Amino acid sequence: MSDRHDELATASGTAPRRRLIEVLAQDVTPQVEQRARQLIAEGDALLTKSGKGAVSGFILDGDHHETRLELTTSDLIAICQCEQRASGFICAHVWATVLLADRSGFFRPVEESQAHPLLNRNGDDAVKKKSANSWPTKPGWKIHLASIAQASPAQPTITAHFSTARPHQILYVIDAAETKKADGHLVVELMTRHQKKSGMFSKGSPLRLDPMQVEALPDATDREILARVIGAQLDRPAPAATQANPQNAAPTPEPVGIRRFTLHGKAGSELLHTICKTGRARFRTADPGRDLRPLQFDEGEAWSIIVQAELHEQGKHYVLSAHLKRGEQERAVSDALLFAEPDLVFFERQVARIKLHPGLEWLKLLETRGAVHVPCNDASDFLRQLAELPALPELLLPEELTFERKQVQPRPRLTIRKPTYANAARLDDFLYADIHFDYGVTHIWSFAPSAGIYDATTRTMILRDRAAEASAMALAQSLGLRQQHDEESHQPLLQVPARLLPRVVPNLIKLGWQVAAEGNVYRAPSDVRLSVSSGIDWFDLKATVAYGDQVIPLPKLLAAARKGEQLIKLADGSLGILPEEWLSKYGFIASAGNAIDGETLRFGKSQAGLLDVLLESQPAANIDATFQKVREEIARFGGVTPVDAPPGFTGQLRPYQRDGLGWFDFLRQFSFGGCLADDMGLGKTIQVLALLESRRVLKLGNGKNGHRVPSLVVAPRSLVFNWLQEATKFTPELKVLDHTGAARARNTERFGDYDVVLTTYGTLRSDIMFLRDFVFDYAILDEAQAVKNAATESAKAVRLVHAKHRLALSGTPVQNHLGELWSLFEFLNPGMLGAATAFDARFDAVRPTTTAPASNGDAATDDDDDREDPRVTLARALRPFILRRTKEQVASDLPPCTEQTIYCQLDEAQRTLYEELREHYRTNLMSTVASQGIARSKIQILEALLRLRQAACHPGLIDKTRIGDSSAKLDMLVDQLDEILQEGHKALVFSQFTSLLAIVRRRLDAAGTRYAYLDGKTRDRKTPVDQFQSDPDTKLFLISLKAGGLGLNLTGADYVFLLDPWWNPAVEAQAIDRAHRIGQTRHVFAYRLIAKDTVEEKVLELQKSKRDLADAILTENNAVLGNLTADDLAVLLS
Repeated sequence: MSDRHDELATASGTAPRRRLIEVLAQDVTPQVEQRARQLIAEGDALLTKSGKGAVSGFILDGDHHETRLELTTSDLIAICQCEQRASGFICAHVWATVLLADRSGFFRPVEESQAHPLLNRNGDDAVKKKSANSWPTKPGWKIHLASIAQASPAQPTITAHFSTARPHQILYVIDAAETKKADGHLVVELMTRHQKKSGMFSKGSPLRLDPMQVEALPDATDREILARVIGAQLDRPAPAATQANPQNAAPTPEPVGIRRFTLHGKAGSELLHTICKTGRARFRTADPGRDLRPLQFDEGEAWSIIVQAELHEQGKHYVLSAHLKRGEQERAVSDALLFAEPDLVFFERQVARIKLHPGLEWLKLLETRGAVHVPCNDASDFLRQLAELPALPELLLPEELTFERKQVQPRPRLTIRKPTYANAARLDDFLYADIHFDYGVTHIWSFAPSAGIYDATTRTMILRDRAAEASAMALAQSLGLRQQHDEESHQPLLQVPARLLPRVVPNLIKLGWQVAAEGNVYRAPSDVRLSVSSGIDWFDLKATVAYGDQVIPLPKLLAAARKGEQLIKLADGSLGILPEEWLSKYGFIASAGNAIDGETLRFGKSQAGLLDVLLESQPAANIDATFQKVREEIARFGGVTPVDAPPGFTGQLRPYQRDGLGWFDFLRQFSFGGCLADDMGLGKTIQVLALLESRRVLKLGNGKNGHRVPSLVVAPRSLVFNWLQEATKFTPELKVLDHTGAARARNTERFGDYDVVLTTYGTLRSDIMFLRDFVFDYAILDEAQAVKNAATESAKAVRLVHAKHRLALSGTPVQNHLGELWSLFEFLNPGMLGAATAFDARFDAVRPTTTAPASNGDAATDDDDDREDPRVTLARALRPFILRRTKEQVASDLPPCTEQTIYCQLDEAQRTLYEELREHYRTNLMSTVASQGIARSKIQILEALLRLRQAACHPGLIDKTRIGDSSAKLDMLVDQLDEILQEGHKALVFSQFTSLLAIVRRRLDAAGTRYAYLDGKTRDRKTPVDQFQSDPDTKLFLISLKAGGLGLNLTGADYVFLLDPWWNPAVEAQAIDRAHRIGQTRHVFAYRLIAKDTVEEKVLELQKSKRDLADAILTENNAVLGNLTADDLAVLLS
């Protein structure tokens, strides 16, 4: 009896609560226990009734035994008529009933009070019996002796023992009378029957099953059927009572258990099919005197209800009748004993499928009214009204009444009007709308119940396309239309907020709807017409958009689009819808031109590529010969001619680097500026030095050795030494002026003595007032993302530089948003992308999809997925001006780089600190954002995220007194470094927090580990770099992420550790590429250390959107722009 204690619950720190069944088990012998459990396992024991204070059982043990338990305030009455119970002992039948009752929760009330006398027995003490059937609380020794006696061999007797695998069965009785009361939903009653000694089954008696008993049923099919019934009852709320349908009222709660249940819908129909397969389905007719009938499921096709019209023998009217038909079979309606929802018909001993609706309504009509007569003169009107019914039955008509059924694609029509009745004032923010569907011969109101339209002239029944109508209505709802109820007409109506009208109308017209609103006619654009003529150094674009016979110049449409309008008034007074798709794809290009009159847009020579992409949308555009030649030259850009390094270049260029020199020639030929966007580590500096050396050699050949025309190179201060070092190594004859530092000249007098003037962005800002007057050969920006913000002083300064040619170097020209691209190209090709405001306005509207929640009136259209993202169009337009090669494409001999994220689990102390901070900022910050919005809360947001990121790294970044504490990341890093340094590897350790690097240095100093160090305060960058690269004993380099993430060549390292993630993955990639670059000969391993279950994990998710943004422009990858929203913030703080 080891499992008697399975459910015994104890409370921590308190005495265990006594279970009644534990106490009662003291009075049961092991043999009784075993037999009782065997009866339950074999399905020979069931509870038949369960109520308050009493439970009854049915036990089949050779013969059937009926048991009963009554729980009083002081006793437990246990009744069974078997001999063992009569002798005063507990029999297996009673104990089986006790076990089942315990499972059903029968004893729970007394167990909760713990006050019942039986629960307070101690040891072998007996409780005085109050009646013959009281629970026999004998002392333990008597129980033990009795068990010995029961275990002893009995004297041989002759016993007639009858046993079968299924001695009793459950019957499922479909009650016809109750089903009719339930509006045709099947009502099933449970009964039980047992097998007699003769082998025959008893007649059957009502059965109620406690839900707890279902799992113990021996038949798997019974368990499945009743489990589905219980599940359906729990899922379906009780129907509410109505005055019209009082039978729908929820029934008075019956005692706990399943006795009768109702089957609903297709699931109920399928369940009946399963029930019939058991062979135990029975049908009770409405006649109470008839016996239950066995019921089988007819597996044939579904029956149909046929409504037939026959000409009366006198020829003056038609008589309507009905019958059932299936293939060639026909049956009278009177053969059907019951019709049940949703698709069942019952005959004698059979249930079959039937197409119940709408024929059932006709059957009810014919049953109520008797024969229906239609005068012959009313035949046409009869057919018309037949079409106006919600659904058509299957008809069998004489030849003179037959008609053709026809399917027509409906065209939706939306009519918008103002409210007219007295209380319209309170609805002045809403307009009323009607939707009709045009079927050619007429139109049908969306809420009309009719199945179709009958055209008497052609004897045609046009059937409504319900699916198409439902789709149209769903679209209208997604745009903001809402169904309401008209209190005066008691009819449904549609409302639309007036503010959504400019959005609703264009969307629907674009999808082919007819729209009329307040008397205005709306037109969709039909065609865009373009023509180009050439000037001295410009191209003029004339463009118009046609709306049928009305024409609007493109500059006027662009002006309307900039204002956020979607409609434009045409000359005839109608309203034209702006060509949203065309404008979304090409509007930013058109906006880049300057409007010189009301019809013409002028583009500069550098904008020829943009104009070429624009013309791709209209192959039939008129183009003059000059621009056609330019287009052909642009088309040939796909293959630049590789160029060899000049004689004075001492290095060896790779094939892709020679292609880079060829691309420089292409740009110079067309006077274009360009961005070299190769992956970091592919030698952008070397390619530019080869270019500058070729310019020096060219000038020598032209006899200009005495007075040079230098090129300007602008680089971050941290890279100046790298440029000087690389120039000395690869172009020793190139004279480079270091125009940095306080000792520099504040004029350009010496510039003519040099080939290259090297300066920093900060110096350029300071000296721009005299630098702007000098004309350079090339102006080259290294790490050009430094001028990504067009409003900064650096960006403004570089745009003031005069140069014949312009180049930008950046492995990440786009990091956060497309406005950075405008800033870059405004330097490379001034005016190429138009005004910054127009460019930003166009691309700020770009989203991953045009779908929006219905609440704001936006909707998706079928062709949304087919639209090209404007960023892809922009990438095509800029393709000639951006050259990007990845390591995978061009440096196949470069050893691999394996990047891995290592998760660190915070210890208890660090986790407590983090959680306290997180909860503090979540509570305060979310309320601040809710009241002030994201834009006005950015300072608080940045502070919160900074503190949480610091807490994830080390407690000492939050509390200076805890600098000596351990942290998950620090411990992980030290362990990793110990291993790789012992193996002879070199490693770079990056962090954006110099305070974290200081803590790492404390640990390294304590351990006596030698390392190099570089951060933003390091003036002499060359010394630590040379030390790390050349000193075999300096195997570790600690570097500030921002100070050392650019320009350093650290191929001596083959391990890279990033201690904390940065929002922009490009910054991390730059750090890794200090080691994984040309010149590296070993496999590089880069590890990101991430604190588990902290904001750092969320930062990794946000990084993906930044990668996708760069891919969208550099590789024409249509990806997702990332913008921090309140939801994003909630995730970060979660």
